[in-house]
Amino acid sequence: MAGGMIRREITAAASLALALAALLADDRRAQGAGFDVESFKPAATRTGYLCEESARTLPAGALEARLAFGYTHRPLVLRSQVDGGVAGDIVARRSTGYVGASYGVTDRIDVGFRLPVVLAQFGDVAVDWTNSGAVPQRPAVRALGDLDVMARVRLAGMTDRPGMRLTLSAPLGLPIGDTDALVGTGGVSFRPRLIAGWESPRLSVGVSAGYEFRRRTQVPGSTFVVGQAIGAGAGVAFLAVPQPVGFIEAVAVLAEVSASVGLEQPESGLPAFPAQALVGMRAGLPQRFVVQLGVGSGLNQAAGSPRFRALATLAWTWEKLREAPAPQPPAQPKPEPVPTPPVPPAPAAPVPPSTAPVPPATAPAPPPEAPKRRPRDASPKKPNRPPR
Repeated sequence: MAGGMIRREITAAASLALALAALLADDRRAQGAGFDVESFKPAATRTGYLCEESARTLPAGALEARLAFGYTHRPLVLRSQVDGGVAGDIVARRSTGYVGASYGVTDRIDVGFRLPVVLAQFGDVAVDWTNSGAVPQRPAVRALGDLDVMARVRLAGMTDRPGMRLTLSAPLGLPIGDTDALVGTGGVSFRPRLIAGWESPRLSVGVSAGYEFRRRTQVPGSTFVVGQAIGAGAGVAFLAVPQPVGFIEAVAVLAEVSASVGLEQPESGLPAFPAQALVGMRAGLPQRFVVQLGVGSGLNQAAGSPRFRALATLAWTWEKLREAPAPQPPAQPKPEPVPTPPVPPAPAAPVPPSTAPVPPATAPAPPPEAPKRRPRDASPKKPNRPPR
């Protein structure tokens, strides 16, 4: 039964991926140039790392709400095509808030959403984002980002025991964000990933890789092109303090690396290849709260690789109590057995008379006679005669 369920889940996920790929291939709507300068967003659940997801899904019936705040410094700069030097900052500083929630449908499937909101961003370079000859503008200071609707399906591995796990993650991006603020793509995006992980009571390790379906966008007046890409990442979490310390229930140390290799080759220049590395910690708090902090930077000078990045997340989880088995009624004492009277032995069966002739009875032999004593001489003794 378990094998048939896994096959159905894989078939459904593959059908969804093909349908979305066809939708993205036919997306030819004339919209302004748009892309999200942040290629890596906070993980959707507490089972993940900082931006990378793990292979462990939420338990069935678990509900999690998350509020995250991120800061990036110089995520998008304008470089000279002559010497590669920085000519200005399209986005010099950005502060973004993330609101999200996730729910464990079963022990194998969880769903959720994530909505980014740009709280403030600043730059000193104006760009004609519509490529229509309009007056160049700086990115909008505040804007709403694309909505991510996510689903994860655990294909292999057990939830309640250590070992290997294999999970398929399927985030779907809905284009509701502002393209002029570099937080909206202007089209549907789909970023499926296959996550392989190993879990133990104190250590979690995960690696992932997948394909990013998104429309091709070229920033006007530059060689920068954003389009389909291959995403990959790895993360590790170690439970450094498993015992409560004061009001902190437990502390885990986190580290991860993420990359997105663009496949769209511009006429000149290099494709988009943002990469970043983060380290941080996660602490459990009373009342089922979890706080998470992380810092890091980009690993190269590609667009979307910030010079510095900081993340702070506060999550609250409610888990459905698993139904305990119904208590069994107390065992009634067994009544003492009533002693039974002993059964009298059965009378012996009479011996049948023998048909052999009975020998005549013989008289018993007389007892042997006792030996007769010789009688003493009763005659009077003669007197002793004197010697002559």
